[in-house]
Amino acid sequence: MRILRRAVCFALLLAMFAGCGFALRGSVKLPFNTFYISIGDTSPIAVVLKRSIRGNGPTRLVTRPSDAEGRLDILGETLQTTVLTVNRLGEATEYNLYYHIRFRVSNGRGDVNYIPPTEFVIKRLILVNNNATLAQNNEINELYEDMRSDAAQQILRRIEAIKLPPPKGDRAPGDETESFDGSPPVKIDSGETTPAPAEKPSQAPRDGSAPAPSASDN
Repeated sequence: MRILRRAVCFALLLAMFAGCGFALRGSVKLPFNTFYISIGDTSPIAVVLKRSIRGNGPTRLVTRPSDAEGRLDILGETLQTTVLTVNRLGEATEYNLYYHIRFRVSNGRGDVNYIPPTEFVIKRLILVNNNATLAQNNEINELYEDMRSDAAQQILRRIEAIKLPPPKGDRAPGDETESFDGSPPVKIDSGETTPAPAEKPSQAPRDGSAPAPSASDN
């Protein structure tokens, strides 16, 4: 009986965490000291993103993009439900839930893309229970919350993988810097010049006549 009670309590805790957007996942460490998220504080995914950033690593969230080293723009997010299967009465028995999100990551000014505009989709399957409409609606809301949490974790993992170029003063001559738009690396000019090859001295003919004038003597 005690084991059963503990199992029930654990299941209730997991359901409560899923409903509030809590995710039992690993920590992330962003490559920025300061970070700005350009989405309203009331957005569900903004709540998950900010909670994850505040709870992991030294990155500090700022309220102005001009104070940030990195910036996340949520360009769009949509929720979608489609019927997957129906029974012989024409009633839906399975649904696919979709969460579309589009984002980009740049520097604080927004003029250098670290991650260009990118879109991905999170999908979940739900079985329809027409005899428990209220419980079904709660289950759908919990799934959507879990999908947002999953999307937030994927975004943070991609940000964590960004390789920032070293400061200008730390670059050695001849270093290459990787561009963030997918173009080939750009070679950094060291500023050194290559000396012109020295001219070979003209040799006098063996018969004692004067050497022929070179082109530089004309």
